[in-house]
Amino acid sequence: MALKGYFYNSVNKDRLYNGEDMNEDKAPFYKEGVVYGHLAVTAGEGMTVKVDGGPRTGYAYINLHTIHNTTVLELQVSQAGGTLPRIDRVILRNDETERKPSIFILEGAYSSVPQPPALTNTDVIQEKCLAEIYVAAGAVKITQADITDTRADTTICGFIASQFVDIDFSQFTLQFNSWFAQEKESIEKDHADFIEEYAKLTQDFMNNQAIAWNNWFAFIKNQLKDDVIGAILDKINANEKMISEAFAPEQDYVDGDYCIYNNTLYKFITRKNAGDWDETAVQKTNICAEFKDALGGLKLRKISEQDYQNLPDKGKNTVYFSPEEG
Repeated sequence: MALKGYFYNSVNKDRLYNGEDMNEDKAPFYKEGVVYGHLAVTAGEGMTVKVDGGPRTGYAYINLHTIHNTTVLELQVSQAGGTLPRIDRVILRNDETERKPSIFILEGAYSSVPQPPALTNTDVIQEKCLAEIYVAAGAVKITQADITDTRADTTICGFIASQFVDIDFSQFTLQFNSWFAQEKESIEKDHADFIEEYAKLTQDFMNNQAIAWNNWFAFIKNQLKDDVIGAILDKINANEKMISEAFAPEQDYVDGDYCIYNNTLYKFITRKNAGDWDETAVQKTNICAEFKDALGGLKLRKISEQDYQNLPDKGKNTVYFSPEEG
């Protein structure tokens, strides 16, 4: 039968199971070995050792068979050699021919450099080494120091463990990689479309900016005409003329006129003729304009350098008033 299931109720004995069937259902779930902490080997009296066992301890699992040492088992170690040591092994065996397990001591060979005896593992017999015992030459007693616990060594024993410790993800990885490849292709296409659209938007923006710049430059160029330097000089000359005209005397100065020069307010008490204004008086003339409103609307006039020099000799920072004003 190619497909088997465990276990179904028998109807008129149409479902018959043997020991192999009962054990087979555990195969996918457990690794062979002893239960952690079970079947420990310790020194006994004289040349004996003890193998742990009991109602809740002493379990192992070999070749689909659950093995249970129900009580502490004492084993006798063979007499030591007179000149050379040896290494013995405490063996847990499963025998399919005898259809039973056993625990015994497998004796090693005498040697100056002793090696433990080999284990037998076939389809019929499977052996696990629980411990190794160093039997010194002339020894009359086995101590705990002579015993090496080998239960954790997976090459000769090992502990029962789940078969799912190392999970094979290859099937899941294959499916994921297929999905990821499709998603990657879709994302790369979306990204390429975005880059293309962004490049187009960027180019349109640059083109619009270039058009705006060219229009502005053409406008400025038209304002300045073709001779840019000449146009600038024309504006400078026009500004100089405007400044010269602004600072030229408006009329002659008469008694009662006011002026400001060198941060000083002056009142004329004699008539003065109009004259040219020196360029150095630009700042002073601005001061005159600033003070005009502050002086209550007095009529302020610009004064030339020559007129200033002809003022009565009372100090250049003096305010002059008419005699009748005191």
